[in-house]
Amino acid sequence: MAVLAARVRGGAVGEVRVVPGGGLTPAARVRSSARGFAVHPAARGADLVLALGKVPGAHVAFPHGGVHAAAMERTARARGRGGRAALGLALKRADPVQRARLEAERAMYCHPDLRRVIALGAMVRAEVTHRFGVDPARVRVVPNGVDLERFRPAGPEAREGARRALGVATDEALALFVGRPFAPKGLGTLLEAAARPESARPWVVVAGGEASGPWRRLARRLGVRARFLGEVRDLGPLHGAADVLAAPTFYDPCSLATLEALAAGLPVVTTRDNGAGEGLEEAGAGLVLEEAGDAVALARALGALLGPEGRESRRSAARRLAEGRPSAEAFRRVEEVLLDAAGERR
Repeated sequence: MAVLAARVRGGAVGEVRVVPGGGLTPAARVRSSARGFAVHPAARGADLVLALGKVPGAHVAFPHGGVHAAAMERTARARGRGGRAALGLALKRADPVQRARLEAERAMYCHPDLRRVIALGAMVRAEVTHRFGVDPARVRVVPNGVDLERFRPAGPEAREGARRALGVATDEALALFVGRPFAPKGLGTLLEAAARPESARPWVVVAGGEASGPWRRLARRLGVRARFLGEVRDLGPLHGAADVLAAPTFYDPCSLATLEALAAGLPVVTTRDNGAGEGLEEAGAGLVLEEAGDAVALARALGALLGPEGRESRRSAARRLAEGRPSAEAFRRVEEVLLDAAGERR
């Protein structure tokens, strides 16, 4: 849980210090960060305290993971439906660590010292205002940005080389999946969708550092051709090899994997539960599913995006959409919010 204490000088954020937490157990560490930052020497004399976690008393909340309570509810659906999902959610809420996080989150948003909330998208903004009663005027939407130099469209030779390395023929469809944990990110839904004929039955290439045994077995049982690569540090070759990024997540405030794929000129299919999908369909850069976990809808979307019609226009639209979200602009807007909050004294 990161807590940053900053001093503001001459209209700019100057010295920034990290306020460490403590505690022997995970739950104790959550409570330590939540209760003790204000008296820590690193926070003394600060004009502004920024919380990247759940810290009551912070002046600015920047919940990169979104709203924890909402994430728990949405991702419970990834583990099962109906009674199974309800049981899983109840067990999560009873866990001491999760309970501490939920308590700290509510206390942070309801604390009188809170001046601003930086939300990664409209989804998080709505959750913060409706769930905790935060004044909408205090919430600023600043989506994640992307490094447009690092992530760029690949040329034909790079694409062919990357496909050879994967053992995928040039004319075969390939859907890329990036991220972990696999279940809440929607890998099960993707494998089920890729087994359906309307999906064009693509190869599924999975990049993410998680034990893949159960997922490999599921892919074999479904008859899906899949490659599990583990953690991948350089996604460039995979972006070049792929035809589409599949991000059927159950909850993601603003997926960096989505933005990076768009910057590489890769169309995306995702869900309404991914803040990075805002504006995707309007730009012609992909499709957004109404419901996470709907394998039939995902299969149809894959089939539509993997077809030859409009392929190049979608790739160009993906890059253009990413070009409107550069990292430098996101940093500038965050600093603008911090300066605005520092100027407000209560």
